[in-house]
Amino acid sequence: MNDPLENFDDMNEYEQDILEQKLLNTAFNNSFNIITKRKTISEVVEETGGLLIAHDPMRSLKVRELSNMVDFFVEGEHYEKCAEVTKLIKKVKAKNEREHKKNSTKEFNTIFNNALRGTKEGKNSNS
Repeated sequence: MNDPLENFDDMNEYEQDILEQKLLNTAFNNSFNIITKRKTISEVVEETGGLLIAHDPMRSLKVRELSNMVDFFVEGEHYEKCAEVTKLIKKVKAKNEREHKKNSTKEFNTIFNNALRGTKEGKNSNS
């Protein structure tokens, strides 16, 4: 894959805008296909000769990334894609809430157990 930005500075403003829109479209569509499991990263690379995506594949999906994707697809009137990504946002939010509750419970248990140990140690030393 050639670097699509190779001659960017030599382009006029209109050509730059067209290229930016093309790159954004490619990145968001590639990300959409990957996160909805329509394509693998390998398939995207094989088809396009590179990997241009709008999310970080090395980390869990972030609501912010997905919201940006919805905004992009709304602007292009791709409402079916918006609906799918919106469902993913709900799943990510639910997962985040479960993890938060789990971590909060774990933190509470640690604090509570430490407080109990302190109380027991205090009673034992006073005896």
